[in-house]
Amino acid sequence: MEKEFNFISVGKKMPYSEENTFLENFSSSAIRKRRAKKKNILLLKIAGIAASLILTFTIPYISYNDTNSNITIDELIATMSNEDLAILISISEEDEEEIVNTDF
Repeated sequence: MEKEFNFISVGKKMPYSEENTFLENFSSSAIRKRRAKKKNILLLKIAGIAASLILTFTIPYISYNDTNSNITIDELIATMSNEDLAILISISEEDEEEIVNTDF
């Protein structure tokens, strides 16, 4: 029952197919994709530079305004209500007790 295999009867059909214009449009399609990718990278670089400039100029301004308040502790205490003063005194007394009872 040995039969020789006939390669000619197998055929020469390709296991995949492509468009007829694939090779003609390949270079223009590749160039178009490359340009789009370069454009996206350029936009990301511009966005990164803009974000770093915004942070560079806003963070020092915010921290400068927070640390340079000209109000003194006496003025702050004068503006506090009696309830706030009572809370502040109780916290101070608790802290004082903790310091006194701490073994050094």
